[in-house]
Amino acid sequence: MTILVTGGTKGIGRAIAERFAAPGVRVFVGYASDDDAARQTAAAIERKGGEPYLLKHDVGDPEECRRLVDIVGNHASVLNQLVHCAVAAPWGGLLDVPDDEVMRSVRVNALAVLDVVRAARPLLTRGSVIAAISSRGSSMVVPGYGPVAIAKALMEASMRYLAVELGPAGIRTHVVEVTAVLTDTYRAIVPDAERKIAQIGVNSPAGRPVTADDVADALEWLASDGAQMISGRTIVLDGAANLRV
Repeated sequence: MTILVTGGTKGIGRAIAERFAAPGVRVFVGYASDDDAARQTAAAIERKGGEPYLLKHDVGDPEECRRLVDIVGNHASVLNQLVHCAVAAPWGGLLDVPDDEVMRSVRVNALAVLDVVRAARPLLTRGSVIAAISSRGSSMVVPGYGPVAIAKALMEASMRYLAVELGPAGIRTHVVEVTAVLTDTYRAIVPDAERKIAQIGVNSPAGRPVTADDVADALEWLASDGAQMISGRTIVLDGAANLRV
């Protein structure tokens, strides 16, 4: 089996990469800049018997997306799992954040999915699964999250269309939309992140916040034969936290 995870060396992406790691599994992990985190992720994959490949690239550059997939194709003839976790997260009001930062968010969070899938299409076969991580801010208003939210909403729409276009070939798509998860990205953009995550857990009917491992659990099941008839849908992972008025 072969899996490619963009943004796979930290937070949710790393949890997914480690979850799928197993003897005989090639785990291609894309990352932008943190070499130490990449090495730690590779070591964790190896401890589980997986075969890690670290791919440093800018997923916001279409040419680098093609190069990324070319490297995967040099080592594998089939890509079984493709998971997009890379994120660009400018914070602020839609009218306050500069256009170039908003467009960077759109390119990394949304258009990169199309760039990678387009390049990977020859490697995707019956049973392959494409997944992407979204957030509740794509369908609910979170102050300051607008530049990311509009990109995530575009990504979700793209995944629905890909499900229909690729479905006849036996390829499925999934979006997992999560409430706030305490990751490096969340800490970087949200003031007092730990307190806010703790409060989310207190307010949730589940009694705790969502974790990166919860997201990996969901992706693991969605990739299984038990989820063969689920495609093109956005799965909300929030422990019912957003059902209360």
